Amino acid sequence: MAKIHNAKERMPVILPKENEMLWLKDGLKPAEMKDLMQPLNENLMTAHTISKRITSRLEKTDVPEVMEESVYAELPIL
Repeated sequence: MAKIHNAKERMPVILPKENEMLWLKDGLKPAEMKDLMQPLNENLMTAHTISKRITSRLEKTDVPEVMEESVYAELPIL
């Protein structure tokens, strides 16, 4: 994940299915949140690029086409 999402040294929280309801529980304490925020095995993830439209200020970004796979010649194949 760091290869494609770490320019700003951030990481999204990716929860396994079995932890989704725990994450949404009312009154979850910070320590409980931290316990749920474990790195997901990168072998369980896949990646593809999406449209640059996702960051557009001129076009609608809440349309399904934004999430379709896009190919950019300047990017290496993962």
